[in-house]
Amino acid sequence: MQLHSSTHGALDDVIQACDASVRRQARWYARWSGAEVDDLYSVGMLAICSSASRALALESPAATVSYLCKSASYAMIDELKRARKHAALSLDAPFLIDGDEAGCLLDRVAARELDHDEIESDSVRTLTHAIGRLTARQQQAVKRVYGFEGYGDGGSHAVVGRELGITAGAVGYHVTRARQALLKDAELCRVLGVEVAS
Repeated sequence: MQLHSSTHGALDDVIQACDASVRRQARWYARWSGAEVDDLYSVGMLAICSSASRALALESPAATVSYLCKSASYAMIDELKRARKHAALSLDAPFLIDGDEAGCLLDRVAARELDHDEIESDSVRTLTHAIGRLTARQQQAVKRVYGFEGYGDGGSHAVVGRELGITAGAVGYHVTRARQALLKDAELCRVLGVEVAS
């Protein structure tokens, strides 16, 4: 690899030198994650472009290429973690009333939009039992954040944290763990017709 004497030319050369490695990494991560190669490649190249000039000013071009390829790898891993976290946290099973989709079950229960006939449904009963299997702290956090009957109108993590005497971050942690546990609850997933999260 020959670098041009100008900074702009050197920057282009360094970015171009990273291209094949980033594409190879994107294919590898896509193979085990199921993500799109082009999406991961874009994330990696964006990470490289955003830090290339700063890295080139601090290190030699060869060290810069190595550093930037590692940065691209970390950016792709972070993107996969972010995507996995959002997938693990969504309880998107559609709630059907007379064959028509009416949002997801958790939204409807939290918003108290269920009439007495619906409250007796298997879905709601199963959700209530699943929430009952959470730890005491998870139950308190979920019921307060989502405004379940007898637990207020719902609130931010900071407000709920003050009520429970814990930090907002701890509330977020308990809500996240609760939602993950609900997604892995085999009985709840069976009744809602969704696959149990692994």
